Amino acid sequence: MNRFLPRVLLIMVFLAGFGGMAGSLTAAQGAETPPGPAAAGAYAYYLPAVEKSEPPAWLGPFGGSVVVLLPDPVNTNIVYAGTWGAGVYKSTDNGNSWLPARGGLWNLQINSMAIDPLNPTIVYAGTYGSGVFKSDNGGETWVQASSGMQDGAIVYAMAVDPEAPNRLYASTRAQGTGEPPWKGILYKSEDGGISWRAVLQNIGGSGAQDWVYAIAVLPRDPNLILAASHEHGVYRSWNYGETWAPANNGILNGSGRGIVFDPSKRSPSTAYYGEWHRDGAYKTTDDGNTWSLLANGIENTKIYSMSIDWTDPRYVYAATMVASAGDTGGVLRSSDSGAGWSLVGLKGLSVYAVAPNRASGSQLYAGVIGNAGVYRSEDHGSTWASSNYGMSNLPATSILVQPGAPNILYTSNTAVYRSTDRGASWAALGSGLPGSTINALVMHPSNPGLLFALTESGLYRLDISSGSAWSKVNGLPEGSALQAAPHPLERPDELQALMPDEPAAPAPASAPNSPIKCMVFAPSNASVVYLGSGGAGVYRSSDGGLTWNQAGLSGQTVWSLAVDPANPNAVYAATNTAATVKFSPDGGATWADTATPGVIAYSLAFDSADPARLLAGTSSGVYARKGGGAWALLGLAGRTVTALAPHPARKGLIFAGTAAGAMFSPDGGITWLSGPSALDTLGIEAMAFESASGAVMYYATSNSGVYRTPFNSH
Repeated sequence: MNRFLPRVLLIMVFLAGFGGMAGSLTAAQGAETPPGPAAAGAYAYYLPAVEKSEPPAWLGPFGGSVVVLLPDPVNTNIVYAGTWGAGVYKSTDNGNSWLPARGGLWNLQINSMAIDPLNPTIVYAGTYGSGVFKSDNGGETWVQASSGMQDGAIVYAMAVDPEAPNRLYASTRAQGTGEPPWKGILYKSEDGGISWRAVLQNIGGSGAQDWVYAIAVLPRDPNLILAASHEHGVYRSWNYGETWAPANNGILNGSGRGIVFDPSKRSPSTAYYGEWHRDGAYKTTDDGNTWSLLANGIENTKIYSMSIDWTDPRYVYAATMVASAGDTGGVLRSSDSGAGWSLVGLKGLSVYAVAPNRASGSQLYAGVIGNAGVYRSEDHGSTWASSNYGMSNLPATSILVQPGAPNILYTSNTAVYRSTDRGASWAALGSGLPGSTINALVMHPSNPGLLFALTESGLYRLDISSGSAWSKVNGLPEGSALQAAPHPLERPDELQALMPDEPAAPAPASAPNSPIKCMVFAPSNASVVYLGSGGAGVYRSSDGGLTWNQAGLSGQTVWSLAVDPANPNAVYAATNTAATVKFSPDGGATWADTATPGVIAYSLAFDSADPARLLAGTSSGVYARKGGGAWALLGLAGRTVTALAPHPARKGLIFAGTAAGAMFSPDGGITWLSGPSALDTLGIEAMAFESASGAVMYYATSNSGVYRTPFNSH
């Protein structure tokens, strides 16, 4: 929706939305700033007033992997969602809409969360590899709170003492421990996360050092705590976590994953325990002294978490996963305190978390890994509806704006999406794509309806005017021997991280490995096209991308290509070879090195203000080279620059996407300033201007979909 602003004579603004407010654009930390006026400090540009503008917006596509859901116990309109790759999201309207809540949260792989029940503005997030973060303002900002924890701690579970909420528990495992010993340690804090100390370790002995997947604190008597361990069953503490002992009487298999207390005040306590080895669930009615196996619908399921309705504890839920053929996945429900179970929804989906609303147990949230995000039920799980609006937790590997039609946008991840309303809604475009990652989308420069999808399984082509099916372009490299070098924006393997006990599914033997990384049309001749592959060098087409021939650099991964604006045979290639950008003066027949000191280039672009100057985004800053001269560092030393976009209309204005946020230079690279704070910590895959005037910028992020922000370009 447009916002109309009052007319004023002058406004202190250069890029509305950048840095959070006008006048706050300051020189970026670590930027290479030469002496002179540009280094004087904060920048304030006085430009004509903007009469009509729009707020920045996350456009999606919405969804992603949600691994934890945390309803606020006091304000039942508030729900937090921990995602894999996009940090924490918050809803203030029962999950109808979501906004990022990740300021300062520099590790965006969330594994667990907890909330202070007496002061629910205090929230904790356990990460994959960086320990615990804490927010004391409802998720608006976060600080790391991991003092005393092992380095690189993966935090699988957190729990808060309901009577003394400065007393916390966090179960961890070390990274890089695929085989035992796993270095599993359960920690306790008594000062609200300021410091932690180990209270349970060496589960299974020094050769195992198993870890805990779930923690349950008895609400009416929090000295009793139960912990479900990965391979060694239930551990129990009777003294606020100070000492622990196994409590497995009746448990046949120790593959614990979920554990939850019945919140009723009756004594002794009742609890439920679920296993991921498909051995079902157990129940205790005597504080964990004995356990009985539950049947009647919960057998042979891979349980990943359990929860209970606080308003009616007869309702117990199990989130189950699809890990191999025969797994149903979905949400299992018991309405009779565990006696019988039934699959009540989301069959075929890997459900990682189920969370009832504390005040209205009939309202239920489910977090799904993959692309499905959050589902919500209003009837104890009998029916479900997607509830993802605003939750951008899918990678966007590209962003295109159709020339002359700014309402039409395209983006991609493992599918191609099109929006005809400037990102308000998206629909999958075409059929026939292989389902592998789409590294980029390319639009024909003179035919906007002709698209190319650059996938890990080859190059695909779609002419929207003549059909709806993508067709594979032949004549490009295929073969399992081709291996691409890692890219700085590649995320940790989700399956291995979230389901560490399941081996990654091997690709079919017949599946070709033909990764296509980049593609560019010659600006002076749209018939000439160059393509960069993952492991097979450069290919060239002379007929607009219909047929291709090898054009050198065989055996190399090519991240980016740039063609001289005036010469279709002069082409540059950024490869996985350190300290060099390749140059061919003859359309790929021969190549020579142009040394870039000690860095790997990931993005190339010719400067719109000076077409003879080539820019390179590298593993340590932005470099420039003019004509046959040497490369020179422009700035952002120490930052990994993954995308470059010179402004089409304003000379000297250059945008840089990095592995952790966006930057820009107003003066051709002399000075660099921070871009939108909403993008801090996010990897930038691509950028696009809405039109030739460049008044609106779109960012495609590796973690959180597409972001749009307007700015004044006069």
